[in-house]
Amino acid sequence: MVVVDTDCTSNAEMTMDNDIATAWNCGSNSTDGWWLRYKMEAHETVVSFGYMPVGDRVHDPLTYDIAKCGDGVDIGAACGGGILGSCNSTIGQTNEQTCEGWPSNVVSQYWGLHITSTGGGLPPLIREVYWLPTPAVE
Repeated sequence: MVVVDTDCTSNAEMTMDNDIATAWNCGSNSTDGWWLRYKMEAHETVVSFGYMPVGDRVHDPLTYDIAKCGDGVDIGAACGGGILGSCNSTIGQTNEQTCEGWPSNVVSQYWGLHITSTGGGLPPLIREVYWLPTPAVE
């Protein structure tokens, strides 16, 4: 799985580098949240999502959406495939935050994370993200 793109200028690959000492920081304020789009190895159903926050309260994601995305589609506007689930986090935590519960029959190679708010309204800081996919049944 790789990070395909983001609406930020910083290195979003830090969310997938298996190093909790590094963190992705969008670096810019946004009026409609912050987007990251990920490409799975194949078309898959994602059954769960998790991330490791920094835990400083002001940069921690408070609310976020999981979206099915399209390839080459503008990263905003629900990533081209629609919001599947909206999630809430507990700010100030340094343990993994998880979300699940969207329809299990949605298949895509591209999945999006849309952070809609942070604890302090500042750009998010995320150490790692975790997608739990299952291969698509053809």
